[in-house]
Parts: sequence; C-alpha cells; structure tokens
Amino acid sequence: MPNSTPAALPITPEEYYRVCDLLLRSAVALPGLPTAGNASQDDSRPNIWNFRLGATCQGHRTAPNWYHHWEVDGEPWLSLAKHDDQYLLRFHDIADFAVAPKRREIIAEAIGGTPVDTLIHLLLNQVIALIAGASGRLVVHASAVRVGDGAIAFVGKSGQGKSTLAASFGASGFPLVTDDCLMLDLHDDRLIATPSYPGLRLWHDSAVHVFGEKTDFAAVAHYTSKKRVGVGHSPAAFADTPLPLTRMYFLDPAADAADMREVRITPLSPRDVFTELVSFSFQLDVTDRNVLRREFELLGSIATRPLFFRLSFPHDYSRLPEVQRAILAHAGVA
Repeated sequence: MPNSTPAALPITPEEYYRVCDLLLRSAVALPGLPTAGNASQDDSRPNIWNFRLGATCQGHRTAPNWYHHWEVDGEPWLSLAKHDDQYLLRFHDIADFAVAPKRREIIAEAIGGTPVDTLIHLLLNQVIALIAGASGRLVVHASAVRVGDGAIAFVGKSGQGKSTLAASFGASGFPLVTDDCLMLDLHDDRLIATPSYPGLRLWHDSAVHVFGEKTDFAAVAHYTSKKRVGVGHSPAAFADTPLPLTRMYFLDPAADAADMREVRITPLSPRDVFTELVSFSFQLDVTDRNVLRREFELLGSIATRPLFFRLSFPHDYSRLPEVQRAILAHAGVA
C-alpha cells in the first residue's frame, strides 16, 4: 500500500501544461512539457485536468474491487479498480493514481520511495493515454512521425523497435508526432493524429546509434534503464499540430530479427486490423459497455481503409537507413 510521497518535490506556482490536446493544471513541475499560461484560465473547459500529489483514498480502502490486470513479462504491472465515480490505477510496487473523470482530477501517490520523476513518467505515458481512451477517441500504443503533410505510425510491443524507427526518422529531419501514445480522431472521414509531447524514450544503445554519444540523455524512471532524449537536445523536431494519418505499420512479432534479410511490407485484412487495434488500444474501463461499443463502431468504420500494413525488417542498426527508404517508398514520398 502507498505509504509516502517523494521528498524534495519540485513544487512551483500552479501552471498549465500541454500534453496531447489536454491541459494539466499542476503545482508539480512537469519538465519537458510546453506550458500554456497561468492558473487564471477558465477551469471549466472540458480539456483541463487537475494533477496533484497526495493520498489516493482508494489506496487505503480494504480490498478494492479490481476489474482488470495487466502483466509484463509474467509479473503484475497495472491493476484497475472503480469505486463510485473514481478509478484507482495501481502500478504495483511503484504508485497509485486516482482518476476522477467528473471532477477531471488526477491524484498520484508514491509507493515507498518512488521518485517524482517516475510518477511524472507514468502520468504522461500511461494515465493520460487511459484517460483519453475513455473519451471516445482511439488511443494506440504507437510511435509516429510527420512525413509530408501526414503522419506515419509504428505499432508494436515494447522492445520491437517502434521508438527506434521513429527516432531514426527524427534524426533524418522528420518531426516526431508521438513516442508511445497515438491519439486518433475521425474528422471529415479522415483519421487525425494528435501530437503528444516533445521527447523520446530509447534504450541507451539505440539512442547512441541514432543521435550520437554527445546527445543529452536523462533517466526515464527508476525501474527502467531506458533513456529520455529531449527533442530540444537532439536533431529531432516535434510536430505540434494535428495531422491526417497516412500509414500505420504493425511490427511483425513473429519475425526472427537474426534471419531477416529484407524489408517486407504487406497489407492487413480488415479482420486483422480490427484485432490488432483492439489489442494495442488504451482503455480505462473495459467494463463500460457504452465506451466499448463506441470504440468497436469506430474500429469497424476504419478497419477497411487502405492505411494498415504489416512491417518486417532486419533489427540491425546499420540497416536503419534502408528500412527508412523502404517505408518512404511504400508511403509514396521517396
């Protein structure tokens, strides 16, 4: 159970921070996020959420009614519970987050000595994605870059190379749209991708290969050895306006990287697109039938579009330029 909050918290005057198309009102400094004015803004707008550190309340109740669990490498990672109008997100042995959609409030409470940097990482890359997924939009575990007038996305499990692909495009002058959480809305019969926030998270060897040893790397969180590459400290730029999605590539989980000799891109059937998008989407409440029905209707309406492909490629840093050229040629922008 949570028993302490981190010492030496970076408390500042309340500020508004932009992440995706939301504003976070916070007295805790959120490094790397663009700011959006001060606390004199109208807090009644539906895209404004309040974030603070404190007791999550539900974390101290007896036996929460857990309705969903995620595991990573066979170990419990995230459990979800609901009580009245509030959700409890428990990142096991790390932190609890209480999310109250009606009040648009997020409270984070550390477990043990979890540092505030880890709390902020979970807020930006997990909690915000789950909140957005409950608002009627499609939120996918994906990286994306701007190519021409549109966005190209890479979807896959952690460790399959989607961030490395996005970073290689970023280092070649294609602005980053998102590193890990792609928000999609249907507007005028087009899928529109909303940029998340500046920054990349890469394993050290990937970061060094793409950006060089002299790049400014920072820790992501205390439980991972991944490094954060701030866009302002690397050759990569950041796309800050919504873009139409022009391609989505699902990384082939069955490909043996050691045996891959060429880049292969094949179209996916509508059935496979639907299945893949369901498995890689963020959803806060999998028991809410109305939200699930809206999501399935949206997926059914987009799965037949000629935007979705399977991507297999050699996992060899020296061949990243070749992979990039193949993707650009396939997307018709080579």
